[in-house]
Amino acid sequence: MLSLLPLLAALALPPLNAEEEQTLKNGAAQADAFADCAGVWDYFSLLAREDGKPASAEHLKNLGNGAQTTALWLHANINTVNGGPRAPYGAWLPMVKPRREATTLRLLSAAELGDAQTAAAMIKDCQAMLDSQQYAIDNIRKDTVEQQIGR
Repeated sequence: MLSLLPLLAALALPPLNAEEEQTLKNGAAQADAFADCAGVWDYFSLLAREDGKPASAEHLKNLGNGAQTTALWLHANINTVNGGPRAPYGAWLPMVKPRREATTLRLLSAAELGDAQTAAAMIKDCQAMLDSQQYAIDNIRKDTVEQQIGR
């Protein structure tokens, strides 16, 4: 499981040292990994839909949306740590959406060429990230509630 805790801890810190800078770089790499996972979940959603399993397809698409939201959340938090202004998570969509789409296309292309191993390896990595993804989504929900009640 990827740990988001070092990035969250960096949010409360003054100027960053070299180790903290590395944490931000790791956070950016994690954001890219979540963006890629969004595309992986989309790929498997397409397969489920083609196989006549609409509920599974919807579930997988939702996992993809959660992975994308996690990637956006990470980018937003990295921006805050770097002293940038608060902005909606969607501000980072141009960094995330192309990776999501490219990963789906890469897996579709691999499947056309008879390569099922790439998708199998990627889905395994994405499944391992689900706890971190849920952690991020729970924090987003908590932040939303706290903003609405004025904390």
